[in-house]
Amino acid sequence: MEKRRIPFHELLKEPGYVYQVPKSNLGAQPRISVEDNILVLAFREAHKKPLSTIIHLMIGQATKCWDEKHDEKVRELNELQERVTKAEFIMALYHKKYGPLHVRRNVRDSIIKQEEESLDKPGS
Repeated sequence: MEKRRIPFHELLKEPGYVYQVPKSNLGAQPRISVEDNILVLAFREAHKKPLSTIIHLMIGQATKCWDEKHDEKVRELNELQERVTKAEFIMALYHKKYGPLHVRRNVRDSIIKQEEESLDKPGS
């Protein structure tokens, strides 16, 4: 039976999920800033989980974001959003000056209408 993968942010909501580091696997004591410590403590209180669980999930999520280059993707999306905003502005100016665009359904419809118009005209 395959284990289902739960996203890191969802693991905090799992009722029995706790990450424990065995004493034989202890690493060096991390030195973090007061601000980072406040964040970790705030998450600990909000989710009622041990510090090791909170830090484990934060490192896991950060590693995933770093590996998938989320910051670069966000930057690309922001650039695309700027381009879309510029295009919408140009379209609004065009619409204001010339009115809405006339859109044909397809080329065949326009050809048939032209032929019908030429047949209906007197003198042709």
